This record gives sequence, C-alpha cells and structure tokens, in this order.
Amino acid sequence: MSLRAAFFGFQVGGVTISISTIVVFAFFFALGVAATRALQRWLDHKFLPTTALDPGLRNSITTAAGYVGYIGAVAIAVSAVGLSLERLTLVASALSVGIGFGLQSVVSNFVSGLILLWERPIRVGDQVLVGDIEGIVRRINVRSTEIATFDRSTVIVPNSNLISGVVRNRVRSDRTGRVLIALTVPRSLEAGQVRAMLAEVAGGHGDVMQKPPPSVQFKKIGTTTMDFELVCVVAEVEIAGRVTSDLNFAIHKRLAEMEPAAATPELMVRGLEGVEHSLDSIAAAVGRGEGERGRAKRPAAKQAAAPAPRRARRPVEAEETEEEEQAKPAPAPASASEPAKDDSKE
Repeated sequence: MSLRAAFFGFQVGGVTISISTIVVFAFFFALGVAATRALQRWLDHKFLPTTALDPGLRNSITTAAGYVGYIGAVAIAVSAVGLSLERLTLVASALSVGIGFGLQSVVSNFVSGLILLWERPIRVGDQVLVGDIEGIVRRINVRSTEIATFDRSTVIVPNSNLISGVVRNRVRSDRTGRVLIALTVPRSLEAGQVRAMLAEVAGGHGDVMQKPPPSVQFKKIGTTTMDFELVCVVAEVEIAGRVTSDLNFAIHKRLAEMEPAAATPELMVRGLEGVEHSLDSIAAAVGRGEGERGRAKRPAAKQAAAPAPRRARRPVEAEETEEEEQAKPAPAPASASEPAKDDSKE
C-alpha cells in the first residue's frame, strides 16, 4: 500500500478509508461533542434553575440532552465521511455480539442509568439507604451513581445495583425529615412534667414544623426508669441532624433544672435470700471442717516434737574397763627353748 493510497483512500468492503476521511470524522464528532457539552452547561446553569423543577428532574433533563447530543454527533460524523446508515447498522449488529459477551456489565449499568433517568425512583438530592451506606445522591452518571455520605466521603454505586437491589429512599414522596429522640428518665420525676417539657422544647425550636405538631409518646415503665420518645418533623431532611443536636442540648438543660442532683439509678436484685442463706451455711460448714482438721493435727505435732527414748547406758566404769582390756597387748607365748625346771633336783 503506497503513501498516495493511504492519503487519498482505499476500498475495504465498499467503504473508502483514508486519512482525510478519519480527519473529517474526528472533526465533526468533536464539534458535536463540544456543542452537546455547551448545551448541557446552558441548561444546568442558566435555563433550568429559573424553572420550578426539582433538582432531580433538572439533572434528568441535562443527562438526557447529553445522550441525544452524543448520538447526534456520531450520526453527523458518519454522514460526513459518506457512510450509509445500512452499513452502520450492519457494523452495529456485528459489534452487538461482542458487546453482549464482553461488555455485559457495562451495558447493564448503562441501561440501568437510562431507567433511573426515566422512572426516577431516586433523584439527585434524595437521601437514600443502599445496604449499610446512607447519604445524599449527588449525580447519576452513565455507569454509576455518586452518593455523598455524612462523613464527607463519596460512594460510587453501579446503576444496576440500584435497579436490581433494595434501596430505601427517605424523601421519595416529600422533602420533609423526621426527628426521633429517645429519652430515659428516673421514676422519681413526674411523667406529666416530662411530657410538657419535651413538647415545650420541640415547639420552641424554629426549624420544627407545627403541622403536624410534635408528639411525645410514653414508651415504657421500667423498674427504676421511664422511657419517652419525642417525634417531630422538619421542612428539609438535610437539617434533621442539626435539629436533633439542638433538641438534645435543650432537653439536657431542662432535665438538669428539674432534678439538679439526679443520681444514677441503682439496680437492686431481690429474691436471693435463699441463696445467701445457703452460702452462709456452706461457709460455716467449711469453717467447722477446717477447725476439726486443725485440732486433729495438734496431737500429731506434739508426738512428733517429743524426744526419742534414750538407750540404757552401761556404767562409765564398765565401759572404761572394756576399753583398757582391749588396749592391753596379748601375753607372749612361753619360749619353747627354755627348759623346764626339774623340781626333783631341787
């Protein structure tokens, strides 16, 4: 293949491919993409904010305009290089097999994103709970959705998980938020005063809605405590955390005024007198056993400490006589050479 053929084009299956054709395709496609992004910025920053549409619907319109613009850019670029739609259809059908096997998850997330934009089960700005992740939806993209959690981190969730999984949307029907405060107080306080105090604190907060009015529920009576629950509604779900903190501070202050020296309730267990009596009996029996063993050891210790009987000693004189006799040398035998005396001669 010569340089001339590469520049001016060569035929492949009835389609002329050349450097000039590629340049023309890239130019028209880039022009269409730039126009699409300019249209999205205009819709997002200038036109849609002036309407009464909610942020979720505005995001859906902007995203849908981007999809239409990208498809239009591809169509214009293909038409500029002289490709017919029939041939493009054949190429797309050939690529669909590979896309179905190799890019199945990508296509699934893309289609799920289109469903989210069309059905709008969740919208930008909604507070959702996906598994153990709770946060505010910030953006719905082609493949995934961005959720901003309350610890200022961003979680990327694939769109297919939002369509096929279980998602809890706290603001699906309206934007109001619910504030729940559970309170445990000692039984020494009067229940009516506690109820009036909670209602007064909730009614005095500026962000708490008066329709429906705050409600106080008496949940449980314990052995030494009482459980109450304060339920109130705020206009925006995003301020529910701040309102909860403000109400907790106010309730703590009022409780300190109602009972300044409130002691921590002590837990008393009753009905264990039999167990205590059994333990005392066991301890007394163990003490008696140890005392008997101690008394039994004392005679044995005295016998062990008594001196052993002394052996009968012989008189000192007898012992000395025996020692002298043993020390004396044995008498020498009579000499055989000495003649015996003749008594007859004498």
